Amino acid sequence: MKGLNEKQKKIIIIGIIVIGLMSLFPPWTHTKKFRGGISIQGPVGYSFIFIPPKKINQVISYGFKLDVIRLFVQWLIVLMATGLGVFITSTKKIKECKTCHQHIPYNSIVCPECNNPNPFKKESFLLSQLIQQDQKLVRQKKDDKIKKHERNKKLNNHRLEAGGFKFAD
Repeated sequence: MKGLNEKQKKIIIIGIIVIGLMSLFPPWTHTKKFRGGISIQGPVGYSFIFIPPKKINQVISYGFKLDVIRLFVQWLIVLMATGLGVFITSTKKIKECKTCHQHIPYNSIVCPECNNPNPFKKESFLLSQLIQQDQKLVRQKKDDKIKKHERNKKLNNHRLEAGGFKFAD
């Protein structure tokens, strides 16, 4: 049961237990024979697999047998319910990080490998916008610093040229 969360494991165990109990106490049918050769088959109920139901006194009972079709229908219903429960409780919505291509669990806000925001989470989207704004401000400050440095360099060169010195750029 690798890759399943705790809820899914519990649902599967419950499904197995229910199918096991259904198998131990299956539905039975019996054939009723009336005078004149008329016979009908009908459900009798549930009984332990190794002990068929007791005969009914009013009617001459011809025999008992497992109601296999009804048992299979019950198994199918339990299997479908179990599968639906496992599907609904699935939290394994793993996406891939666009930067490092590692799997990001759906409930994680950032990639565990590179700490980039998970683009599949709302909180992560807001975090990603904040990071982008921060990166934009850092680039802007860096560009401003370079421009200021170039401006100061030109100003200093201009002052030196005014004093008679000549510098090559």
